[in-house]
Amino acid sequence: MVDGPDSTNFRKYHTGNPLVRVLMSQFLIQIAEQVARISPSSVVDIGCGEGMVIEFLRNEIPSFDYEGIDLREDSILEARRRNPGFKFRVADFLETQPPEMPADLVICLEVLEHLENPDAAVQRLSLWGRSILVSVPWEPYFRIGNFLRGKYWNRLGNHPEHIQSFGPESLRRLLCGSLEGVDISTSFPWLIGQGRSA
Repeated sequence: MVDGPDSTNFRKYHTGNPLVRVLMSQFLIQIAEQVARISPSSVVDIGCGEGMVIEFLRNEIPSFDYEGIDLREDSILEARRRNPGFKFRVADFLETQPPEMPADLVICLEVLEHLENPDAAVQRLSLWGRSILVSVPWEPYFRIGNFLRGKYWNRLGNHPEHIQSFGPESLRRLLCGSLEGVDISTSFPWLIGQGRSA
């Protein structure tokens, strides 16, 4: 395990489990492919964590303006350390005024399952960017995977910070409430949703 912030997100990206490492690699490759298809000149990363996603993307995609936003100060400090020259700030996007000029792309990975009101969050995301790219755990497979790895047995594999549960159709319904042209794809055990601001 690499030293870093005490967050489940950081541990996930630095796991010693070879299977999880393969799944994470496939997930990042698929996210990079979707971002490359959009070819944004500006990206806002909501819930950027410790900056592992942008650390991967910056080596795969031509240059773009980037801002990462997260609630945790220790995560932002690590993100800045890993990604010198990129802009990061501690903020709650639900309480922060959206930019006057929306970004070409807003990324929001592994966030919606943590929120009390994901519908309001997606509506808010649509104010931040023209294209929206999200990911969530694909249930029940994510929980089953956790359970089989011996994680969260007392919760039947459900991560203690996850208060929402999504399958392909429920994620589609969620995104279609605020976005157009919604497309749902999979990177087991995650769902990836993409759409455009209405």
